[in-house]
Amino acid sequence: SSGINAEYGNKGIGLEFVKFFVETNKKSGSCTKVFACSRRLSSELEELITDENVYHIDLDIVQPEKVEKAVSKVKGILGEKGLNLLINNAAIQSYNKQAGVQSCSPRELTEVFNVNVSGTHSMTLAFYPLLKLSASQRSDIPVCCARAAVFNISSQLASIANTNRSYAVSYKVSKTALNMLIKMTSLEFIEEGILSLAVHPGWVRTGLGGFNATLSTAQSVADMVPLVQNATKDYNGQFIGKDFVVFPN
Repeated sequence: SSGINAEYGNKGIGLEFVKFFVETNKKSGSCTKVFACSRRLSSELEELITDENVYHIDLDIVQPEKVEKAVSKVKGILGEKGLNLLINNAAIQSYNKQAGVQSCSPRELTEVFNVNVSGTHSMTLAFYPLLKLSASQRSDIPVCCARAAVFNISSQLASIANTNRSYAVSYKVSKTALNMLIKMTSLEFIEEGILSLAVHPGWVRTGLGGFNATLSTAQSVADMVPLVQNATKDYNGQFIGKDFVVFPN
């Protein structure tokens, strides 16, 4: 692999993905470049970036100039190689998770959309040239994450068909929009050999999931790793979870 870019790589699911790819490098003897993008460093990430193949990229996805600088830095490190996997993990929660539609202001909806949808879209567009380059350089293998892929972390709360209670309005609406965005992206990017997926990580003990959640970040990533390793063109544009379960939109 030429390079892997994980948003919010300083904590939670993003950090756990960085740990996984570092361990994969060690076990396989490979030297895949791993880019952990975040606004600040954590002590755990500071330790991980002592590895010569792990890089911290300063990033705020709602600031276009920082996204541009992040792409420039990643491109400089990769040299002539492309980026084979972009993990879009950045997200913020509703102000009041238990509140319904009447408590969700237009301002809140805009702010949550700005990160969860527009910010993610800006990252995908910005890194598209590097993903396209990787797909071209690895055209000898089928469409998969090892060739080139966009991996959007979504949520089962995005499913319209499965929604039967009004809460976390701005978050749920933003994730539904994100799933449509990955579907639209998949229709275009597949022409360049780039796979696009929306993935439910499970109910995870993070700042978003809360302490009562059923999964640790390590278990969540362990459940998603087979999706990264084995997803094929058949899953392009799909909203999937553990064991390749396809969720209804």
